[in-house]
Amino acid sequence: MARTVFLCAILSWIWRYYNGVLLHQIGVPILQHPHLDYTYWAWAYSGLPHKLLQQNGGIYIDLAWLLAAIGMVWFEKNTVLPVLFFACTLVYHLTFSLYDGWMNAFFIGFLLVPLPFFTKNKRLFSLLMDGLRYYVIFIYFSSFLWKIADGFFLNFEEGQAVIANNIDFWLFERPNTVSSAIYTYFIEHQSLSYVLMCLGAVSQAVFVVGFFTKKYDIILFVLPFLFHFLAYYFLEVAFFEFLVLQLVFLHKPAISSQ
Repeated sequence: MARTVFLCAILSWIWRYYNGVLLHQIGVPILQHPHLDYTYWAWAYSGLPHKLLQQNGGIYIDLAWLLAAIGMVWFEKNTVLPVLFFACTLVYHLTFSLYDGWMNAFFIGFLLVPLPFFTKNKRLFSLLMDGLRYYVIFIYFSSFLWKIADGFFLNFEEGQAVIANNIDFWLFERPNTVSSAIYTYFIEHQSLSYVLMCLGAVSQAVFVVGFFTKKYDIILFVLPFLFHFLAYYFLEVAFFEFLVLQLVFLHKPAISSQ
């Protein structure tokens, strides 16, 4: 489990390096949205992110969480490396968020998934993994509940509008591709777009079963991969880093000791 989690972290680091959004690749953060939460303001007013980036500290943070992840692939029972990984990724997450890095919301999985690896106690590890499992279930099911509260299913133009708004630039740049033909078809057929969005919402509703049984955990593990792939394809929203939390559905509880 540890090796799988931190291999995912290495892939995340490579992906962010490729996109130029690691701390050593960006400048001093600029506040953009003063209505964000107190954590945002506390981190900004502390002055730490500015000092960190002005003194090239970003490269040490970036390298530290990469090396901590690599170390956990080889020393999966180590409890110091996960703490180092968590500390560095927390600094990264808070600092990058100062840029209004909306894509950083998907990085939250890497702040949560290292927590069970802070301990060598099997029973405590299982308890923490179960806690994360219920949290993931809550995230998906609460998203479905918010859709109901917002009248999502009563807005038949929702799917059509969302797809058109998110892939308009793609259609402009690549009008003759197969994907453009698929997007255009869905945009022109409002009912089909509506059904697609409803299927996505229903897939989130399915997670409620996880509150009552672990019998269908393999389905809950697979379902978000399909959901997020379709979200990326039709909406260009890359939730893929968040999928690291799906590993909690593969965890087998430790056998109770005497």
